[in-house]
Amino acid sequence: MERRQFLARSSTAAVALAALSTVFGQKAFAQSADPIPTCPPPVVPPQITSAISRNHGHVLVLSYEEVIKGEAKVYTIQGSSGHPHTLEITEEIFAVLRKQKIVQVESSLDAGHTHLVEIRRGDVV
Repeated sequence: MERRQFLARSSTAAVALAALSTVFGQKAFAQSADPIPTCPPPVVPPQITSAISRNHGHVLVLSYEEVIKGEAKVYTIQGSSGHPHTLEITEEIFAVLRKQKIVQVESSLDAGHTHLVEIRRGDVV
């Protein structure tokens, strides 16, 4: 094979290879140009905590989902105490808790006394 024939064939092969690379390379580039999808960081719902005045075993169990739902509900806060108390949380109280971080609610009068229950909403993380 003469040098001229070799160069002609080599350049034809190079042009064909470049054309194929362009067609397939663009497709591959188009696929890889899309950003890699990432999952958003998980949203951790805020903790709902409570402090009960003059407490002697009473416990309030309240979830963030209940705060968001906002439906009025009566909670029993007996816990390990020898007597019950109830705590009525109205739609209005839930609305305040969603806007503010702290609300105070008085329990029912049982066994000759009441308790002031402070409910705290943490931040969304």
